[in-house]
Amino acid sequence: MSTQTLATEARKLFSQVTAGPDALESYINRSAELIGYGNTNRILLSKMNGAKNFATQDKFERDSEFKQVNWDQLHGVEVIVPARGTKGGPVLFTTGKMYSAEEIGQQYPALAERAMQVAQRRNAFRRQERDDRLHQTTSTLKKFRVKQPKWIKDPVKRAEAHITQYLVFANSGLTDRPFKFLQAEREALGNMTTREIGNLFSNATKTAKKLDYQVTQTFMQQVRNQNGQKGHQHSPQPQQLAFQLKKKER
Repeated sequence: MSTQTLATEARKLFSQVTAGPDALESYINRSAELIGYGNTNRILLSKMNGAKNFATQDKFERDSEFKQVNWDQLHGVEVIVPARGTKGGPVLFTTGKMYSAEEIGQQYPALAERAMQVAQRRNAFRRQERDDRLHQTTSTLKKFRVKQPKWIKDPVKRAEAHITQYLVFANSGLTDRPFKFLQAEREALGNMTTREIGNLFSNATKTAKKLDYQVTQTFMQQVRNQNGQKGHQHSPQPQQLAFQLKKKER
């Protein structure tokens, strides 16, 4: 399948999932944790119901355990990927396949846990306690003055904020509840065209993706600070360093 064919398929699918509040709710619940992918690949990957964690065959096979997998027996999902080209040249695209950790786990139960470790985004972040993830996520939202949906009166703007917040929390592993529009939001979306709903969802996703990145940066900064404190605790004191330098000069 060509990149053009996949892009056309993705556009058709996007029109379907933005046809109304019910279709959009369903799509958000299928794709919430795929926010790290571009719009086209996100909607293509969402076709595999129940799958949230994907990687390429090459990435899986960096671990020798996955050499036993018969990839032809797995469905996988065709996506658009950068082609290997000349360094410094224009970025070209081709088609490739991604495989879900969930499908591998079903076919090869012994590899289920390892497949999830390979495919899951932000493993170090996810290994934290829930309270730590919650603090990093909420502090990021406060830092960027993100309004809570409940304080927004306009139902269209509130629907957009609602989607954004849900996507951010879902990607931080902080909610297992399915996404549901409030009645006022649902009614407002019901009066919008497919194009208008698509624009609203695209804006919400773009904002959520930026916030998701900032949550990761908050976590990484915290890790750097902790490592710096450990390094400071184990490093020689200034007087000790001066003494060591004098000894070397002799």
